This record gives sequence, structure tokens and C-alpha cells, in this order.
Amino acid sequence: MYTTDQLTILTNAISLGATKVQYADKTVEYRSLSNMLRLKAIMESELGLSGMSNRKKFVKFSRGYEKKNELGR
Repeated sequence: MYTTDQLTILTNAISLGATKVQYADKTVEYRSLSNMLRLKAIMESELGLSGMSNRKKFVKFSRGYEKKNELGR
């Protein structure tokens, strides 16, 4: 089982372009960025965060009033 701390460390390493990650008393060196991204997806899935990292949500509220243009449309 992965922890959110491990995910944060891996995400930071990915953003820096580093392939070596140190966590507590362990050091891991990955072969490629694609391996790191695959592991990140696995970690997010196991932690229940899958697909949430890159999504943005926009909410629109309306009270039923719409401003009409000069032509009355």
C-alpha cells in the first residue's frame, strides 16, 4: 500500500525531471519518466485519487436573468 507522502515525493521528482527518489532510508532510481508516470497512476488509483489530478471543474450559477444584446436577442 502506498502513502500520500510517497505520491507527493514521486510527483515532485517527476516535476523536477529527476529519476532518483529518496524516501525515509530508501533510494529508488527509475529507468524512465514513463515508468514513474505509470507508478504515479497506480499510486493514485490505490489511494482513490485516480483521474483527479488534472481535472478542473467550473460551476455556473444563474438566477434566470439573461442580459439581452442590442437586437433584443
